Amino acid sequence: MFTIVRIGLGLTLVATTASSSRADALFNIWVEAPEQVNAGGSFTASVWTEVSGSVLNEGDGAIAHVSTDILSSGLNVDFSPATFPTMGRVSAGTPGANALRWVEGVNLLFSDGFESNPYHLFDVQVTTSKASYGTLEISPEARDGEDFLLAWWVDWSQGTSILDTDPGSSRIITPATVRVVPSSGGVAVLSLAGLAAARRRR
Repeated sequence: MFTIVRIGLGLTLVATTASSSRADALFNIWVEAPEQVNAGGSFTASVWTEVSGSVLNEGDGAIAHVSTDILSSGLNVDFSPATFPTMGRVSAGTPGANALRWVEGVNLLFSDGFESNPYHLFDVQVTTSKASYGTLEISPEARDGEDFLLAWWVDWSQGTSILDTDPGSSRIITPATVRVVPSSGGVAVLSLAGLAAARRRR
C-alpha cells in the first residue's frame, strides 16, 4: 500500500500499512467513446471508475491511484498521451503499437472532486487509420509486472488504502467498442470501384 505525499510540485508514493478492514470493494472500470467514427478520424476515449461495497462505510474514502496500460484490438490505432481532468499526473503514458503503456495518476487530496464517485480518471485521443474499417475495442489492462489497476483510500486521513486485487476486492472492466466506417469520401470511392467492376463483368 502507499501514502501520497506532495513535495513542492512533485508527487511521491510512500509505502504504508494496508487497511486491516475486510470490507468488500467492487471496482467498476469502463471506457466511454463514440459508438461510430469515420476512418482516419480521431476521438476521445475517457476512462472512468466507480467503487461500491461496504468499503464506502469504512471512513473518509475516495479513489486514490490508477496505474494501467490502454490497449486496442481489432484495428490499428495511435494513442496520444493521457490527460487527467482531476488527478495529479505521474505518467501520461508511452505510445506503442496499439497501446499506451504506463498511464499513472494520483488523487491530490485537496483537489476538486476528491470524493466524487464515479470518478473520471483520464482521457486519451485515439486516431484511426484511413484504410481500416471494422470494430475497434479499447480497454484498460494491468501493466506488465503488476496485477492491480486501482487503489481506494479506505480512510485517507489515516493513510489506509485498498487495491482492486486485495482480499475482499473485485474488479470489472468494460471496454469501449467503436465501429470504424469509411468516411463519406471513402464511400464514394468504394462505390465507383464497385461500379467499374460491374461494368467490366458485362
